[in-house]
Amino acid sequence: MHTLIADEVCGWVVKHLASLKTRPKLSEYGVGVSYSYAVVEGSEGEFCGVALTPLDDLAGVRIEAARRPAGVEDASTLLASLNPLEKALGLAIVNAASSYLLWGAGYAPGLRIEDAGDLLKAVPKLVEGGAVLVIGNMGPLVRSLEAAGVKEVYVVERCAGLRCGRALSDTAFFRLVSRVESIIATGATLVNDTIEYIIRFRRGGTSLVLVGPTAGAHPTPLIRLGVDAVASMRVDRVSETIDVIKRGGGRWAFTRYCSQYVALPSAGCAGSPNSR
Repeated sequence: MHTLIADEVCGWVVKHLASLKTRPKLSEYGVGVSYSYAVVEGSEGEFCGVALTPLDDLAGVRIEAARRPAGVEDASTLLASLNPLEKALGLAIVNAASSYLLWGAGYAPGLRIEDAGDLLKAVPKLVEGGAVLVIGNMGPLVRSLEAAGVKEVYVVERCAGLRCGRALSDTAFFRLVSRVESIIATGATLVNDTIEYIIRFRRGGTSLVLVGPTAGAHPTPLIRLGVDAVASMRVDRVSETIDVIKRGGGRWAFTRYCSQYVALPSAGCAGSPNSR
């Protein structure tokens, strides 16, 4: 059976979390209108992970409530589910466990992590020059790329209601991917497993940057599996972030409670689309 990238990342995170001397526990979780969240707590403190709740994948489909996870290890079952709510919750758990490993245990093999300040300013610097394909209509980021002087910016979006007159259907990816030198993909591609074809079909030499709070999985396995850089967010104020999510808020509402970072491979640890 083919193992998907999200499953491999989850397995890596669960394995390394279990290897800690004091094993942290899953202390809280929830599925919100905009984002899902999870909290992993242990001797190093409490750490929160978030993941986009894919509302467009729920339309017109009878979906049961997500199952109750007993612990971090249940993230693998949730991620493998066909229920989009469970997939989002599973990735939120992976992201929370990843944050515990990164910021609590200080476990960052093969990584260089930089304070990004503002991802809207940091991400364009990762793709300087050439044409860029943005997967997921992230309007503010698209405008930042154009303001930074990127002359060719293509945008694809799965959800028709979010295309806003600018983005094409994500089926255009297969025609556009040969025209660009860089791809910027939303972390939601880990929730819906579209990260699979992005890595498989990109040209050799085309860089891939995974962005957003949903891209909060540990960067080490992501880079080993073919991602070149991860631009995401660390939740600094857990209770305030959860409060926003419980009230239906999203990325722009809880960003004030987070630190933004860019993770890159250290020398000799670059990812490759063939590294699987």
